[in-house]
Amino acid sequence: MIGGAHRQKGGAPQIGTGPESIGPFGPYGADTADDTGEEVWTAERAERYLTVLPAGARLFAALVTDAGSATVADLRTRLISVRGCRTAHGFALRRGVREGWWPKSIPEPITAVYDPADPHRHRAVAYEIAPQPRAAFSQAIARLTDVPNEAATEEHRG
Repeated sequence: MIGGAHRQKGGAPQIGTGPESIGPFGPYGADTADDTGEEVWTAERAERYLTVLPAGARLFAALVTDAGSATVADLRTRLISVRGCRTAHGFALRRGVREGWWPKSIPEPITAVYDPADPHRHRAVAYEIAPQPRAAFSQAIARLTDVPNEAATEEHRG
């Protein structure tokens, strides 16, 4: 039988508890993958994020990205449901984490601005995007809108 700390009275092995040991997940625990400085939105990540969204939620992202912010009243004139768009964005963000497209700690690209006069209702009055994700999302939207339409290309050929 191999002796060791885990064979002492009390049972289970204590991984990473010694002074020279850092454990199986690095010196800070299991979340070291999120500590690499890659918690920023790139154009590639933004493009993948946008392609996962349904059309209405993609339009929501384009409207907010274009101006940097948009009021809920303005968004309601262009969208069927602002709430449904926000739900789709949450699903897309969680899916990207699950699929390993971006780290768990990446910030939400579009955030709600709540009514300061009535903070208890938690009712959004506008949505905004920070400058760094805005640049990445602007590039991604430009890429997605520059993709030629296959049907239109076929009509011009023939």
